Amino acid sequence: MLACAQPSAGTNSVAAAVGSTRPTVIKRRELFRAHGLAGLEDEPRPGRPETIDDVAIIAATLESPPASRHLTGPPPAG
Repeated sequence: MLACAQPSAGTNSVAAAVGSTRPTVIKRRELFRAHGLAGLEDEPRPGRPETIDDVAIIAATLESPPASRHLTGPPPAG
């Protein structure tokens, strides 16, 4: 999206290059002009704050399952 800072970069070509839309590129350009790099940070989202801890999820997926793990349902075919 930093290509938006280049005056010669066309809005449509930047949108295509970063897989975005023309309105998003225009909005990001305006935010960058007004606030610099700080303007490109994500804005707070409306609604309830996120309660998922990404680090805890990643750590849990890297751990081996417990030896006493019991699966529900029929055993796998094969």
